[in-house]
Amino acid sequence: MMNGLSLPDDSESTSLGEFVEAWERKWRDSAKTPDTTYLHHVKWDGGDLTAEDVKILFEWKNRRRLPSWSPEPVIGQLGNLNRCRFRDSEELVRMATELSPTGPVKRFFICHIISPLCYPIWDRNVLTAHLVILGRTGETGDVKRLTKTEAEYLSFKSNFNRWAEHVDGRVEDEVMIPAFSR
Repeated sequence: MMNGLSLPDDSESTSLGEFVEAWERKWRDSAKTPDTTYLHHVKWDGGDLTAEDVKILFEWKNRRRLPSWSPEPVIGQLGNLNRCRFRDSEELVRMATELSPTGPVKRFFICHIISPLCYPIWDRNVLTAHLVILGRTGETGDVKRLTKTEAEYLSFKSNFNRWAEHVDGRVEDEVMIPAFSR
């Protein structure tokens, strides 16, 4: 293992390039729910989400071997959630916490689909990439525990949004968020 970075097959990584290439091969676009479908249904350019959008976005996320999250509770609150579209809002975080009281991964996925430019997607793969970018590779072995801490997400959110300000062009043109979540 290179500084605690394991490959998807649990073998050892000899370089950062090998680490990135191995994970990229593992998370190639799915024909069933490609990243372009995700980008279309998250509605970057505005507009409210529909129940169908939420179902497709959950399907896109669930194909990444997450627990089978049901979109139904989110759909049930869609009217309230859509009032927070594209806003960095304590109200949105509160509603997402009520819909997913068990931890930040699902909570901030809900925030992400409602307000994708304010709340970047969050999971173990994203945290691992974040730790590597920050030079905190010694902590990558503790990713399972760290993804459960809201403070770690808030640190990532702050860094991600600061980095996104320096991306030329629009974030969706760079396909920055879906690629980062692989």
